[in-house]
Amino acid sequence: MGGYAYDLANLVSSLFSVINMGLFIYIVLSLLMSFNVINAYNQFVNMIFSTLQRIYEPMLTPIRNILPTMGGLDLSPILLFIALNFVGNIVVRFIAGLT
Repeated sequence: MGGYAYDLANLVSSLFSVINMGLFIYIVLSLLMSFNVINAYNQFVNMIFSTLQRIYEPMLTPIRNILPTMGGLDLSPILLFIALNFVGNIVVRFIAGLT
């Protein structure tokens, strides 16, 4: 496999970074919409939010089902960040170890 394993590992690492960045954008956008800083009825904002929601809610829902309710505090995105970083590091190290 040679040097291609490191290129593939960098690609996978970048993919996990994009997923983490999208999750951060989803969290910030949902907070801004809930505090009425951004108009939720704006077509562009609604399109971006619904796209991010379709991507991240299937990952967040099982975590929310496991966690106990803590009032208005949602810790599922933090756990998803930790899980994505953990899985991403394992996958990247496995791919880089194929040399």
